[in-house]
Amino acid sequence: MHMPTTMEDFESSLKKVSKSVSASDLEKYEKWIVEFGSC
Repeated sequence: MHMPTTMEDFESSLKKVSKSVSASDLEKYEKWIVEFGSC
């Protein structure tokens, strides 16, 4: 049986996963983008 994926499926999944990037790592990446650009 094939059931379509719903927004509720995504929201439920997001509640179950853990963060893979720390706040300090995110800050480093943001500073890098300001200095060097994103492309």
